[in-house]
Amino acid sequence: MRKLALLALIVVVSGAGYLLKDAGHVPLFSASLERLAETATEGWCSGEAFWLARNSPGDAKTGAAECRSNRPGTDPDLQAVQPAFCQAITSLGYKPGVDGCMKVVTLNRYWPTYDGGITESWSRKFPYPGDLILQDTPVEDTGRTGEREGNFR
Repeated sequence: MRKLALLALIVVVSGAGYLLKDAGHVPLFSASLERLAETATEGWCSGEAFWLARNSPGDAKTGAAECRSNRPGTDPDLQAVQPAFCQAITSLGYKPGVDGCMKVVTLNRYWPTYDGGITESWSRKFPYPGDLILQDTPVEDTGRTGEREGNFR
């Protein structure tokens, strides 16, 4: 009986520990289930692999993985992804430059992928990360009745 009680206690404690542990980082995905770049390093490597795979034979996925292995990892920073992507392709020969690239990427709602591509596939479940970056943007009241003052019941 004691062994059974001890086993039950161990199961309860380990189960509670499993349920309470941190889930860790969950990466972002597009609606087409492509993993998105989330750091400046991933953005740079995505841009490098994207540009090289378009102008010479090679696999963008392998190129992005090799690039990431040669660079230090950083914490997720969505604001740094698109500029890093644009800096990478500009350094490899994209003529309009970083500003031109940023205009194209932003206006078309493109986002660099983890594997060296870009995506424009968004849905309600997988929203465009650029919308997550917007800070200090006031939420506009779009209700039909507008704002109310006082107690109306």
